[in-house]
Amino acid sequence: MAFVLALCANANADTLKMLSFGSAQGPGIGEPGMMGFGISPNGKYVCGAIEYGGGIFIGDLENDNMIYQISDGIDGGQLMNVNNEGEAIGFDGEPGITFNIDGIETFLQVSDEFKYVVGQDISDDGSVAVGLLVGEGSRTYPGYSKNGGLWQLLPIPDIDMGAYNIKQCGAKYVSTDGRIILGYLGAMGPATLWRLNDNEEYVPDPIFDEYAKRYKDDEEHPYLVFEPEGMSPDGHYVLIKVGEYHNEIEEPTMAAVYNTETNELEVYDEVQNIDMYHIGFHPIAIANDGTFVGVVGNPAMDLGAFIMKAGETQAEMFIEAFLEYAEVFGILDLTGYHIPSDISADGKRIIGNGWYTADEDPYSSDAFFYFMTYVLEINDTNSVENIDTEINEVSPAAYYTVDGIRMNTPAKGLNIVRMSDGTVRKVLK
Repeated sequence: MAFVLALCANANADTLKMLSFGSAQGPGIGEPGMMGFGISPNGKYVCGAIEYGGGIFIGDLENDNMIYQISDGIDGGQLMNVNNEGEAIGFDGEPGITFNIDGIETFLQVSDEFKYVVGQDISDDGSVAVGLLVGEGSRTYPGYSKNGGLWQLLPIPDIDMGAYNIKQCGAKYVSTDGRIILGYLGAMGPATLWRLNDNEEYVPDPIFDEYAKRYKDDEEHPYLVFEPEGMSPDGHYVLIKVGEYHNEIEEPTMAAVYNTETNELEVYDEVQNIDMYHIGFHPIAIANDGTFVGVVGNPAMDLGAFIMKAGETQAEMFIEAFLEYAEVFGILDLTGYHIPSDISADGKRIIGNGWYTADEDPYSSDAFFYFMTYVLEINDTNSVENIDTEINEVSPAAYYTVDGIRMNTPAKGLNIVRMSDGTVRKVLK
């Protein structure tokens, strides 16, 4: 199966690269798609899984080179992150692995007291890897490895965790220099950091201690939800999903950014000028300048991808911010499964995955869908203002409900309108 790189490029516009198996029009019936999960800090390499447990892949975007490993079973692996050297980390079935751009797989080594390790992230030079050590009863622990050695436990802070189930803990991200690790304590539990001290030992820094509720009636701490979602490659910013709890009602989740240098938390609680914002934000990945991406809602039921640019407090939906993305995905972004997975260190490249069809009307009975990965390359000359100007020059071509049902005329409430140039707008009647 061949690697396909389809380019949709205009002068002074963002570029969308679509990665898939098969022909440029998509895979053949029964062929799997690709689910991209990670992009290297320099934006050169991408990694992920082949759909339905079919295997793993690493892609070199500059040389249009794709390396696959096909799985024989149904429990195929996933590659979660990749560094600037083209070395990715993840798992193959159960055991943790690294897999590089030359196609070499190496299993991660654990002591006899653990079953295996699930790899999550790797430093730029490959000297530090982090993940989840799996013990008896499927209990997980935050762990790390240095220079390919035996995996070790990260120390758990001696602190009252309240109602959190600390049987499920793990490490998710490591800075490119290997000095800061981000993880969590407890199932759905709060974010915590580990910092490397002068003795080259990781010391826990429980940033949640000031913010995360131990119990629902804990009035001293504001956030019932305080989950780690990403860390900038340089370790400067930590991306956190937060959620409040008032009058027995859990509020919609919001994005927050923790500065590891100033130890300050900035919560993005300003009301957004985005339809459906009331169902909450799910932040996913953050760049070195503080730009982050995510979805409205959550990955299981998202209503569109967004980008929050550094220094701004109002997010932009992908279909409004990026003309190329809007032309290709349109309605599918709003009603389907389209998730940005990662962002490069400079914030110029975003990897994501979702369903795609080349059919003009994705809700026609003949429409053929397949799973694919995209890489959005951001050009600074593109802007929302330019896109709005172009949209005003076109006319509505089709109307849909938020569930994707086509209508002859717009109905009362929120409508999704496909314009004559292929872009999509949300209109409230």
